[in-house]
Amino acid sequence: MNEEAEALRKLFTGKNTLELARILADVFVARFGEHRGGKGEILKCLLPKGRAGSWSDLDRHITSFCKQFHLEHERHTEIIQFLDELRFVIEALPQRQDYKPPEDKEEYPTPKEAAYHFVMCSLCWRAVARRPLEKKTPLCHIHDLPSTQSEYRRRARMRRLVEERKLELVKSLPSLWELRRQHGRDLEKYLQGLCLGSHSSLPYLASYLQSLGKAPACLSLQTKRDIVEALEYPVYLHKLSPHIQEAWGCYFADRATYFKLLYVKLLTAEAWLAEDAKRQHGGKRR
Repeated sequence: MNEEAEALRKLFTGKNTLELARILADVFVARFGEHRGGKGEILKCLLPKGRAGSWSDLDRHITSFCKQFHLEHERHTEIIQFLDELRFVIEALPQRQDYKPPEDKEEYPTPKEAAYHFVMCSLCWRAVARRPLEKKTPLCHIHDLPSTQSEYRRRARMRRLVEERKLELVKSLPSLWELRRQHGRDLEKYLQGLCLGSHSSLPYLASYLQSLGKAPACLSLQTKRDIVEALEYPVYLHKLSPHIQEAWGCYFADRATYFKLLYVKLLTAEAWLAEDAKRQHGGKRR
């Protein structure tokens, strides 16, 4: 973690999402000026409801805020770098606790809005279609198990080791900003190779996705959308409501369009798959 990231980490430690968003708005305006709005406008982008919320919601809003700068990448490289690294800093904060306001509605009004609120499973990297202000720990369709089951307990024990491995990946691999600088307009092609290449620096992820291209899954892995869907495999769409089926469609389309923003998810998947493989082969715990 560089000096600027460490300084931000010290500012953010112990803060809830509202306090952190206020600090971030101050830092952003001090560094980049008000050409994208003053502190109030930026804070509204980061926390539209104007109150503390979940960390996953804050990450999603930072990602959405960042998307506007991707359209003019050459003019806003410094901003994109700052926001990319910021997400890693926030994710590594110790003892994060979500503020949970009471649930006030059953579903998001549109599938697109529902897709914006997908979060990452607590026991892997897959997405979870979370309902408004849902208090339940987010678990995907594969790991939505009773906490008494052995597989749930096994993966819960792995979580700390996975986070340690993920931090090692963040330190050892180029940041998304560095990859942009190295590969320019070919970045997304490079990331596709990272997902599937035989000499990928994410070998467990590449091996896993390659296996999904063979029997019995036989998934197509030709396009960015194919890879996005493979990362979530299997999604049992036929068992879901039409509203959530449409939300998944919006989710797949958005992540395929902004494929580069999956970088954190790719590192998370690599960490889980690597730790799982180590245990299956009888590796010693660290």
